[in-house]
Amino acid sequence: MNAKAVIAAVLLTALFAGPAVAAETLDWNACVAEAKARNPDLSAAREQLRAARANRAAAFAPFLPTVDLDATYEKTGAEVGFSSSSFAKSEAYSYGVSGRVNLFAGGRDAATLSRRTAELAAAEEDLATVQASVAFNLKTAFAHLLYAQDNLTLARQIDQRRQENVRLVGLRYEAGREHRGSYLHAKAAASESSFEVAQAGRAVRVAQRELLR
Repeated sequence: MNAKAVIAAVLLTALFAGPAVAAETLDWNACVAEAKARNPDLSAAREQLRAARANRAAAFAPFLPTVDLDATYEKTGAEVGFSSSSFAKSEAYSYGVSGRVNLFAGGRDAATLSRRTAELAAAEEDLATVQASVAFNLKTAFAHLLYAQDNLTLARQIDQRRQENVRLVGLRYEAGREHRGSYLHAKAAASESSFEVAQAGRAVRVAQRELLR
């Protein structure tokens, strides 16, 4: 699936925003809407279905009745007296409807209709298959991204607590109320949590790129 066409505009913002912003921006319904509107595979399948419907309608045309409408208007006048201005006038309107039905359109027309009907069924099946594939791929990539974002949020919370612990232990160490080993241990734990934040951030960016594919 080419998901770049699915949510490219949204992810361009998310790639340069913090994870909290990205989590809010990458709404599932918005991703689905973008997929329906912009995914090239879906667009191609929908266009193929529209063409198949048009071809099938054209193939069915020879089997439809032909209706003709006509209308006529007639105006007449006749002299009824000795005066040249004495006339009897009459107006007549007539309407007609005629229809023709081709009871036997021919073997070639029937074969064409059969072929176009089969093509329409195939196009409908292709669209359903593409829709299922796009939905599965999008859901999988979106789930990976949400997991990565949640992991980054947790890693940042842990790192924040450890950095605060380093500050407090450092103050006690400087005041002589904490031994050096505890201070170094706190610093090592804080360095580890900072590294885990960086790793989690990279995982988010990888998940975002997967959604862009």
